Amino acid sequence: SIDMEIVNESGKHLTSHAFVKTIGNNRWSRADTEKFYDALSMCGTDFAMISLLFPKRSREQIKGKFKIEERSN
Repeated sequence: SIDMEIVNESGKHLTSHAFVKTIGNNRWSRADTEKFYDALSMCGTDFAMISLLFPKRSREQIKGKFKIEERSN
């Protein structure tokens, strides 16, 4: 991961971590991964529809999970 440092107008230093929207543990449990595959079999790659089944995850997180699983499986 590359950290970029930015100095904003107020003179405060910001890093790329300041722009991360998620808080806490973002890992997918085994049960959530199984639920993801079930949803994928029902909805295809409609990530917006799948994200309705995971209220704490965004569409982008669902799509990211898809890409990771696609690469590894």
